[in-house]
Amino acid sequence: MKILYFIICFAILPMILFSYISEQLSADFMSGVKDDKPGYIILVRANREEFVRRKIGGKTGSIIEYKIIAYKNKKFIGGDIVIDTVSSNSDQFEKQLFFPSEIDSLNLQLIVTDKISEIYFKKIRDITMDKYENDLFTLYNPLYLKSITKNYSNSGRGASSLSLTVYVKENKRYRFKVKFLSDNSIFMEEGGYLEYGYNYLNINLTKKQIDMLDILQCDIEYDSIYTYSFPLAEQRELDHIDFIEKVNQLIYIANKAEMAKLKNAKISERDSLWQDFWKQKDPIPTTIKNESEIIYFNRVKYTNEHFSTYKDGWKTDRGMIYIKYGPPDDVESHSFEIDSPPYEIWYYNKTRKKFIFVDKYGLGDYQLIY
Repeated sequence: MKILYFIICFAILPMILFSYISEQLSADFMSGVKDDKPGYIILVRANREEFVRRKIGGKTGSIIEYKIIAYKNKKFIGGDIVIDTVSSNSDQFEKQLFFPSEIDSLNLQLIVTDKISEIYFKKIRDITMDKYENDLFTLYNPLYLKSITKNYSNSGRGASSLSLTVYVKENKRYRFKVKFLSDNSIFMEEGGYLEYGYNYLNINLTKKQIDMLDILQCDIEYDSIYTYSFPLAEQRELDHIDFIEKVNQLIYIANKAEMAKLKNAKISERDSLWQDFWKQKDPIPTTIKNESEIIYFNRVKYTNEHFSTYKDGWKTDRGMIYIKYGPPDDVESHSFEIDSPPYEIWYYNKTRKKFIFVDKYGLGDYQLIY
């Protein structure tokens, strides 16, 4: 029992804590241009209330270190460290980091550390510079384009910003048009002139315009009109798949009618119907965040990281129990029994529940038998 206590205290609990903290911070990696330098942008979002809990000079706050490390083919390329003092004036905060580099693809590692508590999280991404280049100019893929729908729904704001960058290599002037297409019809157009060097165009889009947008077409006029398009149909399909997956993950708390309503919703209705579903389960309606939703998907994330085998962790029996009841108070793990297959016993002391899982076939899929 002492060995089991040691394992829980020094192995299982730190993993649970790290998973919980990681859920409070997210990072989007994208290529782009800043201050006339190409490179890679990392947008860090954090839940201030969960991540910042200490006192600094009588005020709640913390000192956050952002460390970027870059590799190419496992060879160290460079890095950067940014230090911020963060207070807790609002629920969320964002930090935009930039790593300048002309290398077309990198492995980027981001480590965000609370320097007071030493709580940290780490993200690793292989990323490629999104651009099209010819003898006259370089057109960089629009910032936020790949996750523009997701960013809009998470931001809660009335518009989302789209940034286009074009680098002109010759000292000439070109006409530039950005056309927004839906069903091959133009519903919005922005334009201007391109000069030698870096040219920036920032466009604000409403939610309605984002929902309509199928293709972003860029026309540059020189000897003839050059056209380059960024189709969004593939991303729309990915967004749809992600949404359906999130609805499927509600199986332990939603009935068939509720799930069918969400799955059959139009794109423009998804956000409001999703919020309506969780509003009924919000334990503290006066706060901006929904604690029940946060806890639920923290558990889904944990199960995917710890119980996945040939199927996602949330679909396993251990995942089901973990999502429904949370982390157990005690775990008996019997992984190397001579006369029986591996099994675990989970105890929930307050509710006096006990669950027994057996890995019948040695595949890591522990099935609930009691």
